[in-house]
Amino acid sequence: MKRILGVLILLLLVCVLVSGCNTLPDEPPQETSQTESDSIPIPTLQISGVDISEFRIVYDSLNKNGEKDAAEVLAEYLKQHFLVELDVRSEVDATDPAAHEILVGEVTDRVNLFKSTVEGFANYRLDLMNGMLITQQGHLWLAATGTYAMDAVLEALLEEITPTTADVMVNIDYSTEETAMNIPVTVLGEPLKILSYNVKTGKDYATRSEQVIGNIRAYNPDIIGVQEAHYGWIHEFSNAGLLETYRFVGRPREGYENYNKTGNEYSAILYRNDMFTEIESGTYWLTETPEIPSKLEKANYPRVMSYVVLERKSDGVRFLHVNTHIDNTGSNPYADEVKKQQTLILLSLTYGLSEKYGGIPISMTGDFNQLSSAQGYAYVLQSGFDDTHKTAEKVVTMSGKIIDYCFASKGDFLAVKSEFGLNCIGSDHKPLYTVLYLIPEEFKS
Repeated sequence: MKRILGVLILLLLVCVLVSGCNTLPDEPPQETSQTESDSIPIPTLQISGVDISEFRIVYDSLNKNGEKDAAEVLAEYLKQHFLVELDVRSEVDATDPAAHEILVGEVTDRVNLFKSTVEGFANYRLDLMNGMLITQQGHLWLAATGTYAMDAVLEALLEEITPTTADVMVNIDYSTEETAMNIPVTVLGEPLKILSYNVKTGKDYATRSEQVIGNIRAYNPDIIGVQEAHYGWIHEFSNAGLLETYRFVGRPREGYENYNKTGNEYSAILYRNDMFTEIESGTYWLTETPEIPSKLEKANYPRVMSYVVLERKSDGVRFLHVNTHIDNTGSNPYADEVKKQQTLILLSLTYGLSEKYGGIPISMTGDFNQLSSAQGYAYVLQSGFDDTHKTAEKVVTMSGKIIDYCFASKGDFLAVKSEFGLNCIGSDHKPLYTVLYLIPEEFKS
């Protein structure tokens, strides 16, 4: 009996502790909601102030540069991070432009929106190689030439739109208030894409040639100024097929007698056969006897300038391009004096060639072996040239000192892009890539 009584008392206590085991609650339990701190806000994205949900993605149907893949990757990224599903179409399936579009590649009917004035060049973020991100007139354009450039541009865009906090609002807008000039792009003609590249001489050139030639192809320039390119390099260029696209101009600095000697370097020019007609070309030595192989008495090596007068096939515009390699320093106590002498001879010969053709514009590349604080560099600017890496609208500089330059005669060119050192493998020098436009006579001040 005591045991039964004890069990009953224990059951009674349990019922009390659970607030009564024989009664039902007055109201059904309410569904609990998340507290404000538990909720996760969805980040928002705007392009030039327009919500991302208002856009559609249109890619170049030719898909030469991987535009279709890039468009699909971008769409998936937007879906995951911003919970928006954008319509993705090729330009063939999207013939009528929408109010707001993300254009991937050369979407033919749309890109004219970006090319109406040079103002468009001020509305982009510079990226790698031949790629850029442009915002204008309620659109975003991923412009790229080559799959490498398309990948780089897409990667840069995804990095920029990645939310940094849960409740962030991201806005992509590359517009600026200032532009260099108000010149219609339709009168500027084609851009001049110029590469200056010291490829490094030496017996190990063959082991580095694939990297160097790969860098050249990634930039896809119209004109290339190479330094330290001995005969072995010319052979590599030929084997790689570059000399089918480009015509080669230049003579070795020690003359043709020892053409295959490792130290018998060219400061050569390569230009696109399909874009230009050659009017005149040649090589001068930077000495008192410029027409014969020679060197200054106190110089370390013979130094040359190669030149070519080109006529652009698309519009008949002529200009002069010069490429050179000024003496290095080493242990030479006369190095600074030699560099100044060679620079002055270079300028005199260059302007003489320009005047021969009526004062035509001049672009000039080279390894000048001197910083911008040097007297030789000052001579170049004082004679009427711009350092395009300082005057271009968009400039990218990786780490490292700059002794390689692309100069342009002042008032003759609009420099829109300059990149230094983005491809460092293959040589001890970093390539300098520049995009210029020749300014028509009627727009020169």
